[in-house]
Amino acid sequence: MAYRIWGTESVSRLRGMFAFAIWDPSQEKLLLVRDRIGKKPLFYYHDARRFAFASELKALLALPGIEKHVNLAALHDYLTFGYVPGEQTIVNAIRKVPPGHFLVWHDGKIFLERYWNLDDWFQGSSNLVMSDQEWSDETRDRLADCVQARLVSDVPVGAFLSGGIDSSAVVGFMARELGRGVKTFSIGFRESSFNELDYARVVAKHFDTDHHEFVVEPRAADLLADLVWYLDEPFADASVLPTYLLARLAREHVKVVLTGDGGDESFAGYESYLAEQYTDLYGRTPLALRCLIESVLARAPESSKRTAVLRRAKRFVEKAALPLEYREWRLIFSHAAKQALYGDELNSAIGSVDSLERRARAFRAARDFDWVTALQLWDFHVYLSDDLMVKTDRATMANGLEARSPFLDHTLIEWCAGMPSSLKVRGWNTKYILKKSLQSMLPTEIIHRPKQGFAVPVSAWFRGALREMAQDLLLSTTCIGRGYFRQGSIEALLRAHVRGEADHAYKLWSLVNLELWHQSFLDCTQRALPLVQTSQDRL
Repeated sequence: MAYRIWGTESVSRLRGMFAFAIWDPSQEKLLLVRDRIGKKPLFYYHDARRFAFASELKALLALPGIEKHVNLAALHDYLTFGYVPGEQTIVNAIRKVPPGHFLVWHDGKIFLERYWNLDDWFQGSSNLVMSDQEWSDETRDRLADCVQARLVSDVPVGAFLSGGIDSSAVVGFMARELGRGVKTFSIGFRESSFNELDYARVVAKHFDTDHHEFVVEPRAADLLADLVWYLDEPFADASVLPTYLLARLAREHVKVVLTGDGGDESFAGYESYLAEQYTDLYGRTPLALRCLIESVLARAPESSKRTAVLRRAKRFVEKAALPLEYREWRLIFSHAAKQALYGDELNSAIGSVDSLERRARAFRAARDFDWVTALQLWDFHVYLSDDLMVKTDRATMANGLEARSPFLDHTLIEWCAGMPSSLKVRGWNTKYILKKSLQSMLPTEIIHRPKQGFAVPVSAWFRGALREMAQDLLLSTTCIGRGYFRQGSIEALLRAHVRGEADHAYKLWSLVNLELWHQSFLDCTQRALPLVQTSQDRL
């Protein structure tokens, strides 16, 4: 009905998550629409005779006659970022409808149009003159409204609770609306440095929730092959494993959960924002002192008791030497590392294309914004939609669980975009205004706890429970025979990691998932993949 009245303008009136198609018989055109943030997936394929679309890539791979050639540019990007970014997919012939866009297929032709652009809302930054307290009060009220809107349901509703400020805030507002006994769900690890259960328990006790926990064991990695099937594309964010297990736990009790996804994007909460602060400070350090620091780090043996600290310090110094647009803190393989990994044929096909040029272009497009806003736009446009939303959607839907994200309400995102950056990053504090707005609601230890992130102890796993599996997969005749990677390079990665000479955990995780994807999606029809490249592959 809305489309009949307003046409494509009706899309901008929608709120929440969606991906759908409308056939307009009067104009003989098909309209595909994807929500603003990319919470829901939408893939499409077309050739001279047909147009097809689906919410799962695997459905399109089942089309008769579709060419199942790997998109080498997507593979190249995946090994840098840990996910396939943008409109491309891992398969040459299949594309994604971008978030905030609608696609029109008419008379055999495709037209893409953007109906929502977050950049426009940042353009209006600082137009409002308000005190910190006014910003704080309004932020709290708006977040409360977004939570309340997502409690409308005819089935039981619970919440994922990590003990971080975002999920804790969501639980707090739920408790305010629903009272005691909100069902909350948390995940933890045996390894203490990765375990957040103590923080989650503090929040659960504070709001008197009906709390449930699950502890992940290394053997949970046996689920990897299943996860690869649900994910549709190679995906190297290891936190999808505990997210899947958390969703499975929650589904035993509820059918809908609220999450804290989006808080770090809207309020600049990631460690990368602090890393940029440290980079600026380091850059203002006298050159002689920087040279001394770098010289000491270069000579320091990584086999010492402070190996992890040394690696982080070396990584920081390497990143600090780069311009902001190339300073990707979540990098898996650098361009040089990929060149050393690739076989001659893949190196020749990829050429000199550096995946970080994608990031550099985004930052150049944001050159009129300050560095905080530029980072936020990158996180929103790429990391959020292509990593976090993929993880949450696939992990929950695989368990028949619906995930709702109050922080990703577009009205709240637009409000936050209008805030001055100084309300997000102030000194050495991230999420300044969000923390201020929640001081009266959350326990002090939650407000001021250090940022941890949803990390997984894969380094230890690859030296223990996953060691044999990784070796068997990555050094198999099938994997090496694909022609992507040099066997010697794979062996060197495995050997250095197992011996503790380097931490290659996420490199290995990305390679394992890539090989499992090939086995699940392509090996049933073709064992050796042709190293072909189309014009779409080039960045």
